[in-house]
Amino acid sequence: MLRHRKLLWGFIFAAVTVGLLLAPLPWSDRTAVHVEVVIARPLAQVFDYVATPRHWPAWHPASLGVAGATDHPLERGERVAETFMAAQRGGVVVWTVIESQRPRTWSIEGVAGGQRVGTITYRLTPAITPSLTPAAERTRFEREFRYRSPTLLFALINRLMLREQLQAESTEALRRLKAVLETEPPPSPRAALRGAPIRPKLEPSLIASSEARMPFQLQSTAFAPGGEIPAQHTCEGADISPPLAWTGLPQGTASLALIVDDPDAPDPAAPKMTWVHWLLYNLPADAAALPADIASAGLPAGTRQGLNDWQRTGYGGPCPPIGRHRYVFKLYALDVALPDIGQPDKPTLERAMQGHMLAKAELIGTYQKSKR
Repeated sequence: MLRHRKLLWGFIFAAVTVGLLLAPLPWSDRTAVHVEVVIARPLAQVFDYVATPRHWPAWHPASLGVAGATDHPLERGERVAETFMAAQRGGVVVWTVIESQRPRTWSIEGVAGGQRVGTITYRLTPAITPSLTPAAERTRFEREFRYRSPTLLFALINRLMLREQLQAESTEALRRLKAVLETEPPPSPRAALRGAPIRPKLEPSLIASSEARMPFQLQSTAFAPGGEIPAQHTCEGADISPPLAWTGLPQGTASLALIVDDPDAPDPAAPKMTWVHWLLYNLPADAAALPADIASAGLPAGTRQGLNDWQRTGYGGPCPPIGRHRYVFKLYALDVALPDIGQPDKPTLERAMQGHMLAKAELIGTYQKSKR
């Protein structure tokens, strides 16, 4: 009886703890990630560059692609959809401009999955010279990302690692921004005299052709193309799936399929087979990313899984018996949603996809077991 009572109280304590962690915070817990840099370019040039969404992937490491009104500095009320991968969390956020005072202040508010994700504000002022006078050709650029913790669990994660990761990504973003802008030629005197930014009006046919040329790309914040896959995504670590994100889906995409395999099995010096690590199909076309540890995060609605070569569903990470192996992540854009083919192996899935592939994106990582 005493043992059962202890179990009951243990269950009640665990339930209360989980409830407290996931319940909305009764107080406001807000975080501000602030970074700044001095850029040797005039205010207007810096403002027009950072407020134009098509430039974001060139300088911010979390930005993987932007859709919508991307060809000009956005004004109040305009919005775009950005595919992102920040602090190993991926998805799509819709940004709406809530303030635009060229060339001094610009703010956007983000919403993802129906929830507010925070606001980003840019502030630009003339940089001060050593003689304490403003410099017309140098800009002090400040970027601030403000967000709140919706739950106690989020607040704890934020204090333990999330804020630090976001701070590091923001610092890297401004380092890249400074490098990009200071290597670009300064604007011509004629352009500098104009008060309004240059806003080219593209014909619909030109916009469509530009989008059509956008390459279908697969990326991960866990490793660079051709780089080493971190141990946490292998059998020597937690064996969780890495974060993935993609951009440039071709027009007409109805679903996506993912195949991850190792063409170097068992020995890269004398490969004899391709070992399959992960199979997914019927990923929805509006999905733009898979977060890390998909087994815990959950697959997008409607996604089905196939059997890997361990004869089980789900992700199986690199576990090479000898040498450094390549692991090929292949994402296929399909013009149909595939019929229910159960839990297919790789040949069965490839036969089902035959004749329906619009495009293929590929990402290769490598891994070699550590020497113990």
